[in-house]
Amino acid sequence: QIGDEGAYDLADTLNQNKTLTTLNLKWNQITDQGAIYLAEALCQNTTLIFLDIRFNNLSDDGKDQFLNIQNYNPRLRILL
Repeated sequence: QIGDEGAYDLADTLNQNKTLTTLNLKWNQITDQGAIYLAEALCQNTTLIFLDIRFNNLSDDGKDQFLNIQNYNPRLRILL
C-alpha cells in the first residue's frame, strides 16, 4: 500500500512518463490528498489510458479531483 506519500512520489514519476499506459492503484490507502497529487500529474500526462483507483479512502471531494482530467487526456479511463 503506497498511501499518500507514495501517491506523491508516483505523481512525480507520472509527470515524466512516456510509456506507462495502465495503472492499477486499488486498495492503496490513498486519501483525498493523494488524489490531488495524482490528478495534477495526470493533467500533464497524455500517455496513460487506464487508471483504477477503486477501494481507496477517497471522499466525493477526492473523486472530484479526477473530473477535469478528461479535458487534458480524453483517452484516459478512470475507475473510481
